[in-house]
Amino acid sequence: MISILAPFEELTQQISSSTASAADVIPCIRALTRLLEKTVESDHGVKTSKTVLLEAVRRRFAGIDTQKLYAIATMLDLRYKKKLTITYHFPCLSVLGLLPLCFK
Repeated sequence: MISILAPFEELTQQISSSTASAADVIPCIRALTRLLEKTVESDHGVKTSKTVLLEAVRRRFAGIDTQKLYAIATMLDLRYKKKLTITYHFPCLSVLGLLPLCFK
């Protein structure tokens, strides 16, 4: 169980740090979701907990990619800019006509 909750603590500390920005939110949520979606041999006995946590994260952060503030901040941050497919991950930027801003 500790191995499942450890990423929550790490991401909470990362997002709560004085150097964190709005750009960190989407990548952190994605990393947490991918981690909870993975099934590994050591999951025996905690699969139900992982499933419940995954559903809670999905429910709590549903639509985070469509939040303008987070999408724009993530795309303008050089740490994430090249790692994400803009039109796939952030369709709201295309709809809002903000896609050209991400490449200036």
